Amino acid sequence: MPAQDERPLVLIAEGHADSREMYALFLLAAGFRILEAATSDEALVRALCQRPQLVIADLGLPGSVDGADLCASLKQRPSPPAVIILTAWTLERKLERARAAGSDRVIVKPCVPQALLTEIHHLLAPPSAA
Repeated sequence: MPAQDERPLVLIAEGHADSREMYALFLLAAGFRILEAATSDEALVRALCQRPQLVIADLGLPGSVDGADLCASLKQRPSPPAVIILTAWTLERKLERARAAGSDRVIVKPCVPQALLTEIHHLLAPPSAA
């Protein structure tokens, strides 16, 4: 296993504590370092200060902006993180808004942790030599 400081850092921005904790514990056991945020404001501060490689944000994240606006803000920064938007919304206009914000993946809940882990591995995998 890589040294602690070499493990990818993932920020989970989710307003529901139970969901946030479930994903955090699963990803921690899978070898990631984890940051948690309950609001978009907290997530933005943590992302800017601690620079995670990946942000997982709920589209309906509470705070001054939602998950799509958080994503758009992060994607405008130098060296932006990969962003996965998790959402219970299934309306196409909501999903399209998340895509338009620059998210790397949009995943509809419920999402089992193993499926999320598969998407994370795809996003964080080093580019293969073709």
